[in-house]
Amino acid sequence: MLSSILSQGILNGSIYALVGIGLGLTYGKQNVIDVANPAFVIVGSYLVLALSQYFGLDPFIVTPLALVALFLAGVAVQFLLVNPLLKRPDFEMHVQSDSPRPLVEVRLTDAWVWDMYRKSRFVPSVRVLTFKDVNIEELPPQEL
Repeated sequence: MLSSILSQGILNGSIYALVGIGLGLTYGKQNVIDVANPAFVIVGSYLVLALSQYFGLDPFIVTPLALVALFLAGVAVQFLLVNPLLKRPDFEMHVQSDSPRPLVEVRLTDAWVWDMYRKSRFVPSVRVLTFKDVNIEELPPQEL
């Protein structure tokens, strides 16, 4: 009984460690918080459980199949969702004070903005000042 509890704890801990290492590598190298990593672990676990119960197969046989399927799904997510995020426009953020209600200045280049009075949704650059619940956007002279 004790050996079963210890082995189960070691296996669960190693899975958590692998998920944590994956999150750390993704954030450290790409500077993107990719929460798809633990989501794929959970989906893979449920896929193995469902396939092994539905088809009556041994989980050790179903696990490599789920691994390949989720690897291909992960590659698709990487190329369709994550890589476009890495090509995001330049972004700068400056906090102007250390008070509980700071003034935040955000500058974007090649940004998509939502303003019902604007002729174009894409702007070459935008500067937004935020204080409390008020956002002020600096407009270029041609849009005044």
